[in-house]
Amino acid sequence: MNEKEKAALFAALRPDDALVQSVKAQARAAGQTSRPLWRLTAAAAALLVIALAAVGVWQLRKPPVDPPDTTAPLVTVPVNPDGSMDYSSLASDGAMAPSIVKSGALSDITAFREEMVRRCDLCFEGTAIDVQYKHYDYRYYYGVKFGEETFIHEQPVTQLTTFRIEKVWHGDTTLVGTTITLEDETIQDMGSVFGYRKGVAYVVLMQDVTGYGVDIWHPVGEERLVEGDVTRSSPYMTYYPWQPQVERAVTGDYIVPTTWKTVTEGCSVKVILEPDALQDSHTAHMLDWFGDQLRLVKADVFRARMAALVAE
Repeated sequence: MNEKEKAALFAALRPDDALVQSVKAQARAAGQTSRPLWRLTAAAAALLVIALAAVGVWQLRKPPVDPPDTTAPLVTVPVNPDGSMDYSSLASDGAMAPSIVKSGALSDITAFREEMVRRCDLCFEGTAIDVQYKHYDYRYYYGVKFGEETFIHEQPVTQLTTFRIEKVWHGDTTLVGTTITLEDETIQDMGSVFGYRKGVAYVVLMQDVTGYGVDIWHPVGEERLVEGDVTRSSPYMTYYPWQPQVERAVTGDYIVPTTWKTVTEGCSVKVILEPDALQDSHTAHMLDWFGDQLRLVKADVFRARMAALVAE
């Protein structure tokens, strides 16, 4: 409010002389004897009226204040000359390669199909908030081989990953905001590219093995446990652990294997693994193929196609 506007406001609010004289006369007629008190009260009342009016006019005239911007700043990721992007630039923790939960020969495993999203017990999107490893140690009777009783000593390692569920794509939607722990088999030396990584957000297909296969070891025929504990810490595990899980990139987009055919259709941005990520002999045979089979899918495209996929 400028000086001219202030002057006009106070001129409009100032009572005229006739009104002042009328108020004084009424006060004298009512027997008011404490003039200083009356003057003080009248002055205070007038000032209060003027102040309230001025504040009201100022509130009406002041420009609106925009709410604070809570949108996370966009992350700029370098693009290679061929249009591809490096996995380490997109990964929220700077890893050089994606996670593959369980080791094993891919030729022995049924190919991934997108309808598995509807077959699993729960498909959720969430962040891995804790990662622990559990070492098992047990012996079991294998049977008679070459005329002698044979005993097998196993020492597998599992990874216990606790997720904070942020969205449920398929399954119980009331689980949003809760946590869930998955227990998955992994290789014994726990290479850095195996298993979910803490602080990274994934889209996870989960299965509940309660009631069947609940132990880490499954006897066949005459096999029997001799010593050791084979009870799982969690009845939940990854439904299809033999390929990189869908991962949310630092840009908010999604890193998706091309085995998700309709989700990645038309998405031409390849996600490239650094050569160093393929040098480890334990991981090369698993990551070499996926090194050319990962695509970056824009967030809005991914969500729209996932919604259509789970609705089929």
